[in-house]
Amino acid sequence: MARGRVQAPEIEGPVALQPPPLPGDTFTGAAQAPINTDLTRIADALSSFNTSLQSFGSAAMAAQKKQQAEIEGARANKLIMGMSRDEAIERVNNGTMPNFADPFARAMVEKNAGQAYGERLVSGIQQQIKTGQIDLSAEGPGTNIEDYITKAAQDDLQSMPEHFQRSKAGMAGYTQRIESARDALMKSQLDQRSAAFTRKQEGVAYDQFSKMFENGNGEPAEATQAKVRGVYLDLGNSKFLRNDQLDQQLINVLRNRASDPNSVEAVVHALGVDRVGKDGEKIPALGANPRYVQDVQQIRDTARATLTKKYDDTMETQAVANVKSAMERQDGSLWTMNNATYKNPYDRANGDRTINVDKVKQSAVNDWLSWSKQLAGSRQETPELQYQREWDVLTANNIANPAWKEMLTGPPKAFANPQALTNPTTRTAAMAAGEKFMQMDAANHPYVKNTLGLDGNTMDFYQVYSAARQQLGKSSDEALDMAASAIRTPDNENDMAVRAQRAKDVEAKVKSMDFGTGWTSYLPFVNSDAKNAGAVQKRVLDVATLYTRIPGMSLDDAVKAATETVQKRSVYINGHVVADNGWLPPPQFKGNIESALESFHKQYGDANHVSKATDLSIEPMGGGTFRIIDATQEGGKPVYARDANGRTVPATISMPMLLGLQKQKDEAAAVTRQETQTKNRDAAVEADKDRLRNTPDRFLSPAKREEKRALGPAQPGMTTGPALSPQVVMPRSITEAVPPQAFEDFFKKLLNPGNPRTGGRK
Repeated sequence: MARGRVQAPEIEGPVALQPPPLPGDTFTGAAQAPINTDLTRIADALSSFNTSLQSFGSAAMAAQKKQQAEIEGARANKLIMGMSRDEAIERVNNGTMPNFADPFARAMVEKNAGQAYGERLVSGIQQQIKTGQIDLSAEGPGTNIEDYITKAAQDDLQSMPEHFQRSKAGMAGYTQRIESARDALMKSQLDQRSAAFTRKQEGVAYDQFSKMFENGNGEPAEATQAKVRGVYLDLGNSKFLRNDQLDQQLINVLRNRASDPNSVEAVVHALGVDRVGKDGEKIPALGANPRYVQDVQQIRDTARATLTKKYDDTMETQAVANVKSAMERQDGSLWTMNNATYKNPYDRANGDRTINVDKVKQSAVNDWLSWSKQLAGSRQETPELQYQREWDVLTANNIANPAWKEMLTGPPKAFANPQALTNPTTRTAAMAAGEKFMQMDAANHPYVKNTLGLDGNTMDFYQVYSAARQQLGKSSDEALDMAASAIRTPDNENDMAVRAQRAKDVEAKVKSMDFGTGWTSYLPFVNSDAKNAGAVQKRVLDVATLYTRIPGMSLDDAVKAATETVQKRSVYINGHVVADNGWLPPPQFKGNIESALESFHKQYGDANHVSKATDLSIEPMGGGTFRIIDATQEGGKPVYARDANGRTVPATISMPMLLGLQKQKDEAAAVTRQETQTKNRDAAVEADKDRLRNTPDRFLSPAKREEKRALGPAQPGMTTGPALSPQVVMPRSITEAVPPQAFEDFFKKLLNPGNPRTGGRK
């Protein structure tokens, strides 16, 4: 009896496979209707009659079941298509994922879920790699990514549902995804470890090359080139790095070291050396390798800039050293030193340079003052001893001490604000500065005024302070208040009018004074007439006008105090008052100046129609130079001499000349003292010997008796001590490891190599 058949339309053949939406490698065809054709119906009808047809029916039923499973799989795929991996895993874990009746469909769903589990594990590992928690390039225990993945998978399985762990399809999908990731990560780890090893070897090469330049400054080219060859011999035979990799590391080192002034010469030498590489292979000079032509040009430009600056720095350093040497010698050369010019041979565009003498002096004095401070600390000197040493050297060389200038300029600026007078700390510092000013001003007024460069307001402050202390006998506190008041502009018209009127009164008094022989009470210049009385009168008027601002000081007291101040700050040379309207020599050089004028008169007196040396005097010209004048003529007539080339030039006296004369006197005095000390010492020794000779033996010990017999009879003599001579420090010369022309020729050859075919230049 024939069984009933299910009616179904004909299918039109297989449908193309489509990938499911979740990661994995399972593919299914589109859903198809069960097989129900005329052929199957005939086969069913005839199955009881023919064995062959019965077998065909069994195969057809199996195919029908497979297609049914595919339908179930498609339904499962459609179900999980809208789920994320985490949602699919969650549905499996909590049992809400449907159990499909068909095993094929269920296996497919569980496999996809297993791959989702594996993807979650792999994503976590990849995130740790990305954030640096796992370093694929690391080596050592516990760094193999294969071991890490295996352990992570074992830990992950502990959290999976047991029914899922029993699923072969699910575990197959899980394993498949993990093994795929493991293979890729193992390959990546191998590549990264290899790259890290190469970088490490390159680092070793870089360090070896870099060490060549640590102590290479000033070495000859052969020494540097031998070092380069040595590194290539050591590392070029290594199986880990090729010679081109060594070349790159050397280029990197040279590029960095080309800006180091202590390495630049060795860098230039290293570019031109032939090397020996692997298996004794000779490698041409790195600088001639066309591959690195741009690097060599960059190194050349950097080296040129470095050598240019190094040359400039060397010249400046040498200038500072020369200034310090001159300071120590105190030969007076710093008084007339001007800016120096030189040519920097490494600067092809503009090699002309100028050394600023003021900048060099400042650097030199800063270095010297630092040394003086260290010396005072090591010797445990008192502040007075340190001050005196610095004062002697700096005033002799006409160089300012920045610390002194800062100390003196601070108070006048502070007291522009009246509130500053109420600050105890500020007052204490200002009074200390005022006392120091009086000490400095008495010792060398020109240095304080001109060399320290105090402005007019600052000088007024300290002049009033000094006058209040010395002429009026005021205390430091009182003098400070007077000085602060004197430099402050009156804040009302009445005070302004009073100040203006007192200035007019003192001007009238000074102009009415007689600067002749009867004015000795006002101008105590050894009771002599001042040949330039007008200039002296002007100077007295300026100072007296300032002193009228001091509360309680009368006009007569102001004029008298001003006269005393001008007298202290002037040098009286042959009846001519050399005032401080320029850099005048300190009073202690008065004798040296008069000696120089006598020498000039002997040689040029007749030519200038000057009858006697006492008619000559000087006037400041600035910069420590003074014009020699005929002081008997109105205003002081200049006189002339001849220079080394026979040209007629104005006759001058300079501070270096005066310092030289003073030095000769000091040396002569030192020799005299040395000779006197030697004579006194020898005389004392001979006196002891004579005393021993004249002492009876009974009063002497056995040892003294032997000493007496050894002396013999008295034979007086005299031993002279060595004469002192000034120590001359010669300036140091400048050495160049890479001469400028050699530098140019070297890079010209490197950057324009010969033609390999003809051997000539390109």
